[in-house]
Amino acid sequence: MAGGDGQYDADAPIGGRIRELRKAHGRTLHDVATAVGISVSYLSQIERDVSRLPIGVLKHTGRFRAALC
Repeated sequence: MAGGDGQYDADAPIGGRIRELRKAHGRTLHDVATAVGISVSYLSQIERDVSRLPIGVLKHTGRFRAALC
């Protein structure tokens, strides 16, 4: 999250937020995982903050966002 100085905490867990967005838009783990090119089990690990979201997936932010909406 951004601090008052505009800096972001690179270590802040984001998995829970991803899960919230996915569920709010009625998407399944399978829907989102397929859209961004990762396995369902890996996405589940990301949502539970067991694994980190890789930079390669972040580069496809548009695809990831589209998969959640």
